[in-house]
Amino acid sequence: MNLAQISKMNSFSIFFMEVFPLILFIIANWSTTTLFNGKGKLFEIFNMTMYSLVPVIIFGFVGIFISNIIILDEVILYMTFLAIGSIWSIFLIFVGLIVTHGYSLLKNLLTILITLVAAIIIVFVIILILSFVNQLYNFLYVLYQELMKR
Repeated sequence: MNLAQISKMNSFSIFFMEVFPLILFIIANWSTTTLFNGKGKLFEIFNMTMYSLVPVIIFGFVGIFISNIIILDEVILYMTFLAIGSIWSIFLIFVGLIVTHGYSLLKNLLTILITLVAAIIIVFVIILILSFVNQLYNFLYVLYQELMKR
């Protein structure tokens, strides 16, 4: 049973919620691995990440067809099927980062943890900049209104 209301769906927000975390991960990983002498370039990290997402895409498309023929009691099999695709992609990203940067297993785990911290910092800076731009816009708008009244 699908409870999604089509009238309230926004394709821009769905696209943003899917693509932004990927781009954020790629940029954060590149910025942290340059500090840890990683050999991968930004384009190589991007290519590796996109190729590693192929299992999620394939399992998702197959899952669409499976969801049309299963009953409610078989949903756990459907969710397991999708989870296998996601776990496979995460494994491919993990191994791809090891190969791309030439790291050992422990160094790769460390850089992934630091990548997550860097992603949080990047999001914080983006929110800070957007807040500043919003306040600057509001200030200039109020200033414009005051000048127009005189």
